[in-house]
Amino acid sequence: LIGLHLMAAGFLIWRQQSALGPHATGLLGAVLTMAMSELFFTMYANVADLFNLAGHVYKVIAYLFLYQSIFVATVQRPYQALDAVQNSLKATLDAIPDMVFEMELNGTYYSYHTPQIDQLGIPVSTLIGKNVRDVMPEASTNTVLAALQEAMDKGRSSGYLVKLRLRDGWRWFELSAARKAVKGNAEPRIIVLTRDITKRMESEQQLKLLGTAMADLNDIVLITEAEPLQDEGPRIVFVNDAFERRTGYTREEVLGKTPRILQGPHTDREVLNQIRQRLKQWKPIHAELINYSKSGEEFWVELTIAPIADSTGWFTHWVSVQRDVTERVLAKNALQASLQHTQAILDNMADGVVTIGPD
Repeated sequence: LIGLHLMAAGFLIWRQQSALGPHATGLLGAVLTMAMSELFFTMYANVADLFNLAGHVYKVIAYLFLYQSIFVATVQRPYQALDAVQNSLKATLDAIPDMVFEMELNGTYYSYHTPQIDQLGIPVSTLIGKNVRDVMPEASTNTVLAALQEAMDKGRSSGYLVKLRLRDGWRWFELSAARKAVKGNAEPRIIVLTRDITKRMESEQQLKLLGTAMADLNDIVLITEAEPLQDEGPRIVFVNDAFERRTGYTREEVLGKTPRILQGPHTDREVLNQIRQRLKQWKPIHAELINYSKSGEEFWVELTIAPIADSTGWFTHWVSVQRDVTERVLAKNALQASLQHTQAILDNMADGVVTIGPD
């Protein structure tokens, strides 16, 4: 027996080179201790002998090693690993600001997880066991059921929007759903992530309203990125209909380009340098200069450029409003030319000229 235990110990020592971990280490301790126990048993003379007692003590220690290697390593540690995975999953879910529901295909709420229990204005726990038909209007119910059905058929669904009237007013929610794997004939369930997108929808509506208002303006509106200010300059991200009408360029032709496409040989370089210096200082700009249409036609514009900052104060875009003042500038130039011509005539007359008032 001692020889068999030593052979087993040698085998485990050899396998330890493969880094089997604490499981093999516990077994090695067990077989070595068991060998010592058998050695003491061969040395005792009677049952009251100390060697007999030592043999039983070592055998108990060997059984403790076996308990450590078999129960702890193969039973307890997997549960500990499972707890670690569950804790990690819970931390991940807690980090998600959205509400997560587990639902049946017919629209019944089965379970939930949400870090914001007051997001719906009612205790989320009251939804468990209820059907979506009991808590939502018909239009929203149909949307939720359609999302569930698509997730069941295709494995996942997204992009479904639901508008609900809560205690603090109307709220928009976006649904994303995925089919949950089940065993055997278990009732299929679906995980539904519900995200509050009210602010995004309000922003989109405001942008749509702003875009509609800009479309009816006669003045050119041009929006660019804030940077870069060197090289070709910031790229165009928006132009209104008046821009297309006056310049002849379409949106598709100018988006991603820079406002330099409107400059030409008679565009005042001194004014452009002044504009560039104001841009570097992130200050508003007011100037007049010549732009060029797609066909090469010159036209004068009175432009105002202002930086736009986000909620953190970081400048993200430049907004330029340009008014076509060609007629005014041409009339002003014509008047100046006429005055200069009249003054030249007067300067060359031999007789004096006196201007008197009507009185």
